[in-house]
Order: sequence, then C-alpha cells, then structure tokens
Amino acid sequence: MIESAAWKLERFQLDPSNVKIKIIADDVAVIAYEVQERIVVDGESQTVTAFDSSVWVRRMGKWVCAMHTETLAGDPFGRDRTAKPAEA
Repeated sequence: MIESAAWKLERFQLDPSNVKIKIIADDVAVIAYEVQERIVVDGESQTVTAFDSSVWVRRMGKWVCAMHTETLAGDPFGRDRTAKPAEA
C-alpha cells in the first residue's frame, strides 16, 4: 500500500506518553496513538494530525501488524479542511 500511495510521507511525530497499548492475549496487542505527519500530496507539502490504531500479532517469534487504520483529526466530513467562499 505504501509503495503505491499517491502521497509521500516526509516525517511523522508522536508523543510516547499518549500511546495506548492493550494486550489482548499473549500473542495479540492493540496500539493506538495520535500522530502528526508531514506529507506531500500533488506536489504540495502539508501537515496533518491523525489518530492511528493497529493490531499486532506474534508469528514465529516476531511481531507483525495484522491491521492498521488511520483517521484524520477534525470534522469527519472535511468541512474544516475546505476553503470557505468569500462573502460578497
């Protein structure tokens, strides 16, 4: 997915004190955190804040990510990310 993405991740930052980890079983864990990302989309650099979560499973002694989600912070309909029309 990352290799074919229409955007490029320049950097990311998270606060380790805000990372939440829940051990579900000996070989299954869920991690959730807020992240700030610097990305390039359509040649323009921008910063976004998102909430990520992943399910990790231990397979043959190694932890692997079985599922990952990311949700942009803010209005779920994107109203806080669109330009408002100028008033006449």
